[in-house]
Amino acid sequence: GMGNNSYSIDFGDRNSVTPYWACAVEGPSGCVISSSHTYRSAGNYTAILSRGSCVVPKQHIADASYCGLPAGVLGTATITVK
Repeated sequence: GMGNNSYSIDFGDRNSVTPYWACAVEGPSGCVISSSHTYRSAGNYTAILSRGSCVVPKQHIADASYCGLPAGVLGTATITVK
């Protein structure tokens, strides 16, 4: 399988972690994640994209590729709001 992990984005302003969601679109280089967010005040923020853990249903327990890649932080970006 292409992986059944879930994903989240923490926009860095303490009240904006998006819920985990499964990868809906597989692009040429993997899962395509998009989201939008409005910051309420100026400043520098660090956004963090994370891959969540994967729960394997019993019927897929023998499929080593069911979960795709391991959980963890995929990347960060600094966002400056003026």
